[in-house]
Amino acid sequence: MSHPLRRSLFVLALAVLPFGASSCIVAAAAAGGAAGYAWFRGEFQANVDASPKAATAAAEKGLRDLDIKEVKASATDIDGRVTGRTALDKEVVITIQRLSESTSTVAIRVGTFGDEALSQKIFEKLKARL
Repeated sequence: MSHPLRRSLFVLALAVLPFGASSCIVAAAAAGGAAGYAWFRGEFQANVDASPKAATAAAEKGLRDLDIKEVKASATDIDGRVTGRTALDKEVVITIQRLSESTSTVAIRVGTFGDEALSQKIFEKLKARL
């Protein structure tokens, strides 16, 4: 098993471990096979190979690609945050936390209770902009 794949699987296992056998968690392999995501309590979570500043810029562009309104973004070397609103006035909040020099965790919440399909779409746009 290659080093990046092993690291990704280890990080995913650590992210999922605290939740035990909760039926609210879904882990699915992404198109590349090395990355995955978790869905927990209305929030989409995944890791990306990018700094918080790069991931924040990609998230901002991704929201604009989807025609999300009122997009605002801010980032540091430690973390980042992007917000916006859908046409139905659902708030979109993306938070980014640094995991390592080249890896960050991205968390996406749409509305109060979450929208998994839209969150995945936003994440795909973010990844395409990295």
